[in-house]
Amino acid sequence: MDIFTTLKQVGLWLLARRKKWIALATLLGMLVFVPAALLLSKEPPRYRTAATIYLEGKPERVPLFPDFSTQRPLTVQLAILQSRNLAEAVIETLPRASVEDLIANPYSRDYVMDIQNAWRRFRGQEPLVESPQRQALLELQAARVRFNPDRAGLVEIRAEASKPRVALDIANTYIEALLSRTRSFNVDDTKVTREFLEQQHAQVSQALGQSDGALRQFTLARGGIKPPARNAETVQRLAQVEQTLAEIQANKNMSQNRLAAMKAKLDTLPAPTPSARRAAAPAAPSQRIQILRGKLANLERQLLEYESLYTDQHPRVAGTRRQIDEVRAELGDAVKDMPQVAAASSASAVPAQDRAAFAETVAALESSVLALSAQEEALRDQGTTLRRSLSGLSRDEMEYTRLSSDNESNRRLQGILSEKMTAARMREQGEMKVVKVIDPPQVPFAAANQKRLKFLGIALALALVIGAGVPVAVEYFNRPVQTEQDIRQLTGLPVLSTVPLVRSRRSMFLLGSGQPEDVRQEDYFLFLEAFRKLRVEIQLLGREMPMRRVMIASALPGEGKSTVVVNLGLTFGEVGKQVIIADADFHRPTLHRTLKTPNNKGFSDLLAGTGELRESMSLVAEGVWLSPRGGSSTALSRTGLGSQRLTEVIESMAAEAEYVLLDSSPILLIPDNLYMAAAADGVILVVQSGVTRPRELLRTKDIIEKSGTPIVGVVLNQVPVKAVNQYYNYYRSYVRQDSKA
Repeated sequence: MDIFTTLKQVGLWLLARRKKWIALATLLGMLVFVPAALLLSKEPPRYRTAATIYLEGKPERVPLFPDFSTQRPLTVQLAILQSRNLAEAVIETLPRASVEDLIANPYSRDYVMDIQNAWRRFRGQEPLVESPQRQALLELQAARVRFNPDRAGLVEIRAEASKPRVALDIANTYIEALLSRTRSFNVDDTKVTREFLEQQHAQVSQALGQSDGALRQFTLARGGIKPPARNAETVQRLAQVEQTLAEIQANKNMSQNRLAAMKAKLDTLPAPTPSARRAAAPAAPSQRIQILRGKLANLERQLLEYESLYTDQHPRVAGTRRQIDEVRAELGDAVKDMPQVAAASSASAVPAQDRAAFAETVAALESSVLALSAQEEALRDQGTTLRRSLSGLSRDEMEYTRLSSDNESNRRLQGILSEKMTAARMREQGEMKVVKVIDPPQVPFAAANQKRLKFLGIALALALVIGAGVPVAVEYFNRPVQTEQDIRQLTGLPVLSTVPLVRSRRSMFLLGSGQPEDVRQEDYFLFLEAFRKLRVEIQLLGREMPMRRVMIASALPGEGKSTVVVNLGLTFGEVGKQVIIADADFHRPTLHRTLKTPNNKGFSDLLAGTGELRESMSLVAEGVWLSPRGGSSTALSRTGLGSQRLTEVIESMAAEAEYVLLDSSPILLIPDNLYMAAAADGVILVVQSGVTRPRELLRTKDIIEKSGTPIVGVVLNQVPVKAVNQYYNYYRSYVRQDSKA
């Protein structure tokens, strides 16, 4: 049985028998936990305000100098917003009254420290006490400020406090600190960028002056030279390639310098661990990175070739660009595993809140350098190929082409650097902001006690766990026996037969006019075959051990023991066997009513010695006799149970018939059954599917085994018909094939 079916059965049994228990236990749990939750969640009043800001992130595609754009990635901006350093700046800037409110009216509580202090007090040690500054910092980050960002860059800053003025102070101070910190970062970054750009601009200007002079002297000395028309397109493409190569080289140099500065910043941070320093040491790129870099270079060559032949909308161009993007993404993932990047993400010198952003920046720079190197390699190869195709030009034409290309590349690069220098100067003066206030903090309003709502939810959950969970656990581990597999795993006893649950006005079907009208043919067939199978099992057991005197027992009343006795006896009579059915259930005899026989003399009279065997039996079917209980149980009959008289009576019955079937009282209720079991050759246990509990079955098994008589097997009674009707389908198919033959 799978777990879903088991849980479904447990749920149905709970609803059928334990509804009141569940309701009562849940109600008691709520009466206990809800007041406790209200008491423990008591806190100062809450006032909430909210402001909305916009963090301008870096564009996804920047054609040149992406590391010197005015924006950072949105993830880096959010890391700065949520960092401990920014929270410390807010605490330093907040008014003293607001800081005191954070300490005096806390919304959060460090339960771990409370447990530690309780243990220290128990051991006679001084408790741990945080400094006021740290208490205010922890309270601010844990319970007073929440950030709700979206993918577009909008961030809601929500602040809460016990007073409206304090909530406004927290929200405004956070915005001011973020603007100040961002402005400071922008100024520092732009200063370094501007100085580097000025240096590059000076070098490019010098190179441009030299290339202008060289081209002018060449023109004056040799005159105007124009390459042949057949090579004009190649010359133009070569000039474009060299211009692009110059831009890529400049961008690569800038990225390498920025990466070196980031690593130098990591080295200058205070107190890094020796392991972090070792991990930060330069390491050769891994084999995976080398493979991806080569693959990227090949794709860049293909893209350059396709762009020279097709338009940008051509499928080959678009497909190659998609492949390049995929390889770059793989290259970025591979770079994150490099030792220097791992050191940036785990260095103890970097605050925990800033490590992710720091490592992301290092990984982005590393992958950018590798990607630019691949583009540079592809452009160099293409330039070499184009120069080879110009081998038919004269020396003067080749020199003129080279000088013109160098001059045009330097001129274009100088213009780009001039634009970047202008943007850097504007950003350094604070004119370019990446943080914009969309909605300032609103008027604070009273907010719900979040701690109380949480505690009430926990209290309700605990009440439900106790009210429903405990009965579910008890029912699960003590669920009734349901299948043959349950019986085998629980007791190790064989299942002799499985009797389906057939509802009818009659408790036995083999006597009288055949099939009842209120039972389906399939159900009637399954019922008959179950008892025929039981009869065959007993006959086969009789070849290995004496099986003429069989006691039918059950743990508790109502499990169908008497029905099994009657129908088993009639099944033996069906094949011509002589059977005596003895009603030994002295407290609730039912067989005489089932078989409609008189109850004047019977088994109890035989035990008391006041009757003869022939006069205590009635013929109920061909070869089948019933010995009812007879008169009420007397002292003499009870005395006979515990004496040799019982054995003599059963042996006299066995002398008259081939099988003696003994009905009995419930084992767990009547101790006299041990005498009956001791006088029998074997015992068959009747177990009602879905009713008999494992502990009841095991206890019954232990009691019977004390009598010394073996339990030969189990009859699983009242099993749902749909669980056994598949055998009828096989049988019906078999009969049809036999009739056709």
